[in-house]
Amino acid sequence: MILLTSEQTATLKNWFQPEQPGPLIGSPVIQTGHGACLVDRWPSPQVVLVETAGNYTLLGDPQAITPADLQPYLKGFVDTTEAFAPLLKLAYPEVKPWQRVVFVQPDHSEPVAAGDYSLRRLAPSDS
Repeated sequence: MILLTSEQTATLKNWFQPEQPGPLIGSPVIQTGHGACLVDRWPSPQVVLVETAGNYTLLGDPQAITPADLQPYLKGFVDTTEAFAPLLKLAYPEVKPWQRVVFVQPDHSEPVAAGDYSLRRLAPSDS
């Protein structure tokens, strides 16, 4: 795996779009520079591994790497797809899935007033 610079990592922004509810690792690494990004090859990676604070996101084609490619790098929680499960199991026989509960707020297009109250903008006379 190849460690990328912050500038190289920023070019992979589309790998992490659109953002989804759940662990967000890639975008904060790109925005802050805190963390690391490794790829199987550069340019045109087929696998991207990003890490910050012991949390990882593993994306891409699991066929492009071997268990030995991952073993030196993963030491925490990994967010990935089911496609990587067999590879992770080979690299780390003790690996266990950890189902997360992610609460998502529903989108509201209109503000909802509580009870019989009306809403109005604050005016200078309210101070």
